[in-house]
Amino acid sequence: MARIMPAPRGRTARGQDVVTRRKVTANTALGIGDGIVEVDATAGAVAVTVPGAATMPAGAQFTVIKVAGGNDVTLNRTGADTIAGAGANYGFAAAVVRAATIEGDGISAWSLVGNAIP
Repeated sequence: MARIMPAPRGRTARGQDVVTRRKVTANTALGIGDGIVEVDATAGAVAVTVPGAATMPAGAQFTVIKVAGGNDVTLNRTGADTIAGAGANYGFAAAVVRAATIEGDGISAWSLVGNAIP
């Protein structure tokens, strides 16, 4: 099964996929227009709310990258959804996790399919 990115996709002249990227410095919610979100946590902790898995197609992915700051970044779940198998939010500890890619099942769960530790 092909992976479906939630972001609007296009193709370059060479046939490469184009995925949206945005930068945030404060709490935000992910949506269908997001692919990669870069988080600057310099000014304080940042919460990134993940949409309900049932509102996204199965295989939808988001990548959240902490690009700056010593504060925590948290992926907040919606409703009773799970993130990485837990019924709790997924936290990037201040100096431990730098990036996470999650993939939805289209029902009620977001799986951690990749992360980066500095």
